[in-house]
Amino acid sequence: MDTRWKPHASLVGVAERYVDGIGSDTEFHRQKVQDVKPILDFNQRVRNETNGATPEGGRHVGRIPATVYYDWVAEWTTKGLVGPGNMAGLNDLLLARLRDPDYGKFKTTYGSI
Repeated sequence: MDTRWKPHASLVGVAERYVDGIGSDTEFHRQKVQDVKPILDFNQRVRNETNGATPEGGRHVGRIPATVYYDWVAEWTTKGLVGPGNMAGLNDLLLARLRDPDYGKFKTTYGSI
């Protein structure tokens, strides 16, 4: 099994590796890691400098690291809230997470969203 970290094929800044499944010779798992500090630093900078306002007059409300996003989707899929053919509520779930003070570092605005 190749356990070296390699760049992910389509997610910039994400590395992945394959590891053996626990107690099985036939199972393996794909692990992904990402340095989220640059994203959190960006969010804080935008929050402090523009409070999420864009030059076009829009509002940038947040940036979520890819690994966190996919963990959230996996969690909501397990709970039956989203899934193949049932992604309609995904934006509402994402907004609810961004509104939660525990996830405030993913927001680029101090205001409500």
